[in-house]
Amino acid sequence: MLIVSICDADTQWVLESQESDKYSFTRFIESVQTFPYTADQSKLTRVRGGFKRLSLGMKKDDVKKIMGEPDAESHNYRPMKESKKLLYTTWDFYLKRHERNVATDGFDETVFLYFKPNQELYWAFPSNITGLKPLGGPHLHPEASSESALH
Repeated sequence: MLIVSICDADTQWVLESQESDKYSFTRFIESVQTFPYTADQSKLTRVRGGFKRLSLGMKKDDVKKIMGEPDAESHNYRPMKESKKLLYTTWDFYLKRHERNVATDGFDETVFLYFKPNQELYWAFPSNITGLKPLGGPHLHPEASSESALH
């Protein structure tokens, strides 16, 4: 299980990102035999076509029915004194990835989906995928922004 903490020195805001047990990025990367990686045609078709059917507010189960299972999931928290608060969850679908250990902005084709703690989709972001446009955005869940996480 991968845990990453990010701290902004100016705001003292901390984000803790924890890899899901069910949809582990580490397991996905280890399963890829050769790089550059390209998903098989059925996955390419399913994810690209499914993305066009997404709508804001969809629940994870409904998203999974049209997109399939994600390659990776992370839970993003704000640490608190005695516990931590879930801010949002991300699902990642990798269609192309140039290298095993480094994301390559100009090559990698990825769909990132962001869900509120109640499992509602609030942002769908396709990276480098021709014909797909972002849906929603971070402004639809201000509780996950660094400014609101301070309060």
